[in-house]
Amino acid sequence: MKLKITFCYLLVVFTLSTAFAQDAKDFISKHRFKLMEEKPLKPIQSVKLNLEIETKDGKFPATLWILENMIYKLEMVEPKGKSIEFIDQQSYKLISASGKEKQIGETNSELHFRKKLWLNFYPLLSSREDAPMKMLEPGMDMNGNMAITAPVLAVDAPPSEDLDPSLKKIVQPLPFNDMAHIFLIDMKTMHLVRVETRYFQEGQEKFDKVVYGPYAKSPEGYSYPTTFTTAFGKATVKTIQFNQKLNPADLEVKF
Repeated sequence: MKLKITFCYLLVVFTLSTAFAQDAKDFISKHRFKLMEEKPLKPIQSVKLNLEIETKDGKFPATLWILENMIYKLEMVEPKGKSIEFIDQQSYKLISASGKEKQIGETNSELHFRKKLWLNFYPLLSSREDAPMKMLEPGMDMNGNMAITAPVLAVDAPPSEDLDPSLKKIVQPLPFNDMAHIFLIDMKTMHLVRVETRYFQEGQEKFDKVVYGPYAKSPEGYSYPTTFTTAFGKATVKTIQFNQKLNPADLEVKF
């Protein structure tokens, strides 16, 4: 009898997991359709953004170049020098200069793996076959399975986003040290609200967090966030260009 109950439970978990995986796949398709504003637009191959980034020292101009799936380069200019965050398929670099002095940030394979998310302008659309996405529903664990928990006398109040039916989470478990991307979606607008990347450092669970502000439409019809979090501070989009031919020199790390 116990074996039968266990089998039934596993069957239910498998069925629910499959259903929610399909939900996530359907959502991603609708999300892509929404971003294209219901008319045929070319796939995004490159993006150039002129930004203003707010830091603790003030607001400074910055430029972000993205060559889809290949290169991400964010360059901010301050009176004391410039800072660059650079990601490609091989490495991650964070460099800042004050006068002639360069400061190079931490870099390792795990950090590079987390940052590769930004090689796509729309991170949610960077789903790969080796890292499938799953829609998370109440009662699910981080792997998208229905979790069995013991009854408790008192629990903390759930986050407000868990009480809002228009907000849904999609998780993308990553095949690297139990990391995962968690995407928070507004189902009414089909817009990405937040991305968290879960990782572990010295046995402690930590999160990278990126928040997206209001969305606007480019003249071509692409939807894009007008504000978002960067390594240097909150960025506000001043101008944006899609699928312009980028100068190879702009994509290099130069000081």
